[in-house]
Amino acid sequence: MKKLINLWVLTFSLFAMSILPSKAFIMDVWTIEGANPIELAKVVVEYREKAAAVGAKYTQFRMGQKVRGDGSNISFVYGYYDSYEDQMFTQQLLTENPEPLQSTYGSMSDEDGGIIVSSATMANNSSLGENPSAGNSFAYAFMEIKDGINFALNFPKLQERLTEQGMPAIIDVLYCATCGSDVLPANAVGYISAANLTDLGKALDIYSLEENQLWLFRNMNPHIEMIDQGISVMLTD
Repeated sequence: MKKLINLWVLTFSLFAMSILPSKAFIMDVWTIEGANPIELAKVVVEYREKAAAVGAKYTQFRMGQKVRGDGSNISFVYGYYDSYEDQMFTQQLLTENPEPLQSTYGSMSDEDGGIIVSSATMANNSSLGENPSAGNSFAYAFMEIKDGINFALNFPKLQERLTEQGMPAIIDVLYCATCGSDVLPANAVGYISAANLTDLGKALDIYSLEENQLWLFRNMNPHIEMIDQGISVMLTD
């Protein structure tokens, strides 16, 4: 296994910056493999408290566990920000003061363990919902958008369609501001975010209706290629 390294070093592609709004919901995502999810959840909460104490500008810092899809031992850690300025301020702050990282995640990393697989920064101009708590569950699909114009024209129609059908969840898409080679060629992630797994199941029942799948096949599938799909549930607030 790889050692836990270089968590906070992020760069931005000019293309991604050109298509993202200046005021955005910004989310750093770390894909983690091989960690005990209960122990990792404790570390996430401890790190969040220490980072906040030194002035980090996360709006939230959370952890979720993959429960469906490839790789059942994969967890995700998320850091949310209100702006890129807050993200880069936090980057600089924690580079200059590494103690919160070293005393939490550092304790999980040794020559035999270490867990980071990949990291990415995703963004849009909405969110996962108001104050999502532990139990918040979402289905996601990393995808390569091949025709951005047609995707941008049709995705709002999909959102409106599912909302009118009573889907008890948010459906939206985050675009990749920074994605490493382990994530690419995916340049976006679509998600259905619900308060809990039961509501997510209801949302997926609506999403999977034959009429909706035919609409997706005609209007969305020609413009994207799926890279990875799964379901994750948050273990921390």
